[in-house]
Amino acid sequence: MSPRLDIASDLSLGSDHRLLTLSFSFAQSSASESSPDIPDATIHPRRLWNLSRLGEPDPCQLYQDTFHSSSVPLLSQLKRLVQHPPSSRPPIDDLNASLNNIIYRSLDSSVGDRPPRPSHWKKYWTQQLQDAADFRNRCYRRWRRAFGIDKVYWWHQHQQANVSFRQAVANAKRLSWQAFCKSLETDFTKAISKWR
Repeated sequence: MSPRLDIASDLSLGSDHRLLTLSFSFAQSSASESSPDIPDATIHPRRLWNLSRLGEPDPCQLYQDTFHSSSVPLLSQLKRLVQHPPSSRPPIDDLNASLNNIIYRSLDSSVGDRPPRPSHWKKYWTQQLQDAADFRNRCYRRWRRAFGIDKVYWWHQHQQANVSFRQAVANAKRLSWQAFCKSLETDFTKAISKWR
């Protein structure tokens, strides 16, 4: 299996926390290799739905009806497996994928999906902020590797870089918020749509 745990002590996270990375190799059994048609979760983007609409009676009833009618074949397959257990392991991954697809289709038809976070949520991030973050991390790494009096110098450099970076992020967020508010002032229909 050969597990490996890496502790990223060269990153300045602004606290005593550390980024940990655990990696290991995993030998797949021949039973799981026999079902290549199961979608890989890392390939597909994360799906989001308007789940709050399930609190409304009509979408909730539509979800229940769609799920009930779509799950009939899966339910009969599960009943057969329980009544007549096979000699080998049943295709658990296929059954799981079928159940997930039924849930996804039911959600799509009843409440609809929604796109992931819009890109403008982090519009304030610029190349200058990236450079400031990189400089702060460089100072932190130099401090971690320094000896003697150099350690004091690089700690002071890191502290100054950290303060400068945090101020730059706060300023960028403030300017982004001001630009957003100004856009709401000039476009009345956009302002109304944000309040709905």
